[in-house]
Amino acid sequence: GHWQHPSITKFLIYCVDLLFGQKGFLGHNPILFTLLFALPTLLLRPLREKPALFCFLLWSAATTMVYAANSNNYSGYCVSVRWFVPLLAPAFLALGLYWRDCPPARAGMLILGAWGMVWGAICWWYGPWQAPPLRFFWCILALGCSQWWVYHAWRMLQNKTTDFTDKTGHVIRRFSRAIRVIRG
Repeated sequence: GHWQHPSITKFLIYCVDLLFGQKGFLGHNPILFTLLFALPTLLLRPLREKPALFCFLLWSAATTMVYAANSNNYSGYCVSVRWFVPLLAPAFLALGLYWRDCPPARAGMLILGAWGMVWGAICWWYGPWQAPPLRFFWCILALGCSQWWVYHAWRMLQNKTTDFTDKTGHVIRRFSRAIRVIRG
């Protein structure tokens, strides 16, 4: 393969689309949205699995960049980006660690997982090489993410901790600490 994009801007847009677009890896696996909050939380904790998490992050980022740089067809005629299927195993390892170490996150993960199962059933019905109507994808994604955010807003109003905040509610402080931990 070789560079397939006319500019860096087009390349970055393609990267975002591979992850979040209509064929996007995260959009077709809504439970993986939890990783956006799980990884900073897990990286701040003293875990014996932390080297595996760093390896997962590096491998996933490198895989995404290699495929994004060398392609421009969104993995061809298939429902989602099939190139990223091997990334599901380490992603679910991280989700499993989050499930184990952050019990309040379980309900949110179940919400997104259930909506992912609905989308999976629809995709199964249409088959792997024919995408279901796009309105189904965006409706299910919007409903799943909305239900997830409403659930967390309700928990915060109840003064309970959520899966992406600590008891003081300082999300930004925790995220910046995670970035410092990653940088070394």
